[in-house]
Amino acid sequence: MQYFPANEIDVDSDPEKPGEDKCQAASLECTVLQCPYGVERFMDSDVCVRCQCHDPCKDYSCPDQTQCAVDLYHNPQTGETEYKGVCRPSKLPKLDKWCRFDLFLNVIIVFHSWLLP
Repeated sequence: MQYFPANEIDVDSDPEKPGEDKCQAASLECTVLQCPYGVERFMDSDVCVRCQCHDPCKDYSCPDQTQCAVDLYHNPQTGETEYKGVCRPSKLPKLDKWCRFDLFLNVIIVFHSWLLP
């Protein structure tokens, strides 16, 4: 009895044309991606290099009443500027009426001095 391998078809993946680079789209994505905090590169299941924007707050957990913000950090070992997540108060403290009045007077004084020649 002769055994013939099964005729299997992968229906989940896009058909690959002869000579087509399956990583070309991923490579193009990496070249056009614009990210304020840098680009992270990783290997996908097709062994293609893919890119995504780096988010310094992605895995950063802050306590209640705070939220993650991004600070610049100079790494003395590499000499590079890096971005790192830091926890900051999520709301500004409320000003009492005297602080608001003092702030209002300062604005008037600055505005008035700006109008004078």
